[in-house]
This record gives sequence, C-alpha cells and structure tokens, in this order.
Amino acid sequence: MSFWFGDFELDQERRLLLRTGQPVPLEPKAYELLGLLLERRPRALSKAQIRDVIWPQTFITESTLAVVVNGIRHALGDDARHPRFIRTVHGFGYAFCGEAHQTADERPGTGDAHPETGGAPRPESSEPAPPEPEHDARVEGSPARRGGAKVGRWRWAIAAAAALAVVSAGSYWLRMHATKETTELTADIMLVEGFR
Repeated sequence: MSFWFGDFELDQERRLLLRTGQPVPLEPKAYELLGLLLERRPRALSKAQIRDVIWPQTFITESTLAVVVNGIRHALGDDARHPRFIRTVHGFGYAFCGEAHQTADERPGTGDAHPETGGAPRPESSEPAPPEPEHDARVEGSPARRGGAKVGRWRWAIAAAAALAVVSAGSYWLRMHATKETTELTADIMLVEGFR
C-alpha cells in the first residue's frame, strides 16, 4: 500500500518516502507520523492522539512533537504558514491537508512500480479514506488504550505524591531546625548581654 501526494510516494511496504522515485531521508517517528496523518486524512488529530499512537506509554513534550512535524515539513518542502501537506490546528494538533490517494502495490520482481501503466500509480480511489471506527485501539480513550493510560496516570500521581511528601518533610525539618537554632542563639546573646 502506498500513498501518493504531490511529487511524493509514501511506500508503506518498504517504509520509504520517495520524491519522483528518489528516496527522501525521514526519521522513523516522522515516517510513522506522516503515515498516521495520511491514513486519517482529512481529519485533524489531537496532540494526545498522536502521542498515544507514535509514542505509546512514553512521556514526550510538545516540543518533541513539533520537532518531528518540522522534520516532515522539511522533507516535503512544506511551509507551516502556507501548508501544502501538513496543517497545524492551533491549540489542538495536526492534519494532512493535501490531495492524496492510495494505490495497491503490485511490484513484480522487476522493480517497476506499475509496469502496465508505465510506472504511474493506479489509484484505488481519489476520495479521502473513510473515517476509521470510533474505537480504534490506537486512539486515546479507546478500550484498548484506557488500561495503559490509567497505569501511566497512576505512576505520575504516585510520583507527584512522593515528591510532595519529600518536599513537605524537608520544609518541616528546616523550619524546626532553624527555629531551634534561632532560640539557642537568642538565649546565648541574652547571657552575653547580661554579663556586660
């Protein structure tokens, strides 16, 4: 299965991004994200949905996601301000906004992509892919992902509670220790003053 858009082909069988038949370097996570956005086009995906699919049960920052998106844009020669392929949905996530179609790979051992059409792709459909079912295991909130998300939330909650306990105990100890020293110092000063 391949996706064709502009001068590009995303060959999912060989995990390659090609521009007019020539390989275009793309990091593995950028390849996965581009494939996800093409599969779900024209639907916008939230940053949380993208993180759950591309980095399951792993904490990443929004800047990490932005770096991967910028890598895709660079590989495609796309511009964030005037996007041809990857659109930023401000405050939400990203969407594939270009025209694309899927083809069935029929690659005989000769290496020609589609010999019966002179190497040109044979489109299955020029329409966007139909929406996927609501309960996709890769999307946040689906039954298959809920268990992992709850475990991740509990880990964060326990870590936060432990950190709060350590900070509180340290603060209490410092306050008590400082008060004791201040009281002793005041008593010493009063004794010295009394001998004058």
